[in-house]
Amino acid sequence: MHMHDNNFIRKLINDLTHQVDWEKITEKNERGLTGNLTSKTYSIFGLRVRMIIYSAGYTADHWCSAAHIIHCMEGECVIRFKDGRQKAIKTGASLIVQKNIHNPHQVESFQNAKLLIIDSDSLQFDDNAFESVQKGKKA
Repeated sequence: MHMHDNNFIRKLINDLTHQVDWEKITEKNERGLTGNLTSKTYSIFGLRVRMIIYSAGYTADHWCSAAHIIHCMEGECVIRFKDGRQKAIKTGASLIVQKNIHNPHQVESFQNAKLLIIDSDSLQFDDNAFESVQKGKKA
């Protein structure tokens, strides 16, 4: 099949487009150090896409060093880093967390919070590109 063939292009686009029906995905409940969470996970193309609802008073029972793209759909929570820094995310805000084994992070919510989190073992952010985005410039 030739790459400029319309059927090939249509098939490629259809193969790369997926709609997630969150209602059909089984919920998983977990306890944190305090509070609990309910999550649904959808995996595709090596990405893990999670819809997570944290209860008020939730604190994760572990530190995480993985990279994430986090979007707060409802409520508010805090991403706390081992070095003492913290970033609050409120409804409509997003946060990109760099992979860092030397400064892991954990989530804490003081009110109910619903997050969409995308991560992958291969998710890496170039430090220069990340700094440019922070300054409002293209890498």
